[in-house]
Amino acid sequence: MSVDATALQKEAIEWVREWNEDDLPVDLDADTPLLAKGLLDSMGMVAFVSFLEERFDLRFDFTSFVPGPNASIRTLLDHCLGR
Repeated sequence: MSVDATALQKEAIEWVREWNEDDLPVDLDADTPLLAKGLLDSMGMVAFVSFLEERFDLRFDFTSFVPGPNASIRTLLDHCLGR
């Protein structure tokens, strides 16, 4: 099965925008550190990972990746996609 990573990134960016009610403190792209830039807090990160798993039917393996302050949409999606 082919995955359109760009489309996944765009939808994930939109989710983060909605989470922040379009009031973003910084420009947002696939490489923006989500926690370090204040776009998500710990509860937001849990909600975001849940969104990724449910929306894209992906599995997030916390045993091999712990989202730190520099985790971005790209790193989280790449991990879910096994890249």
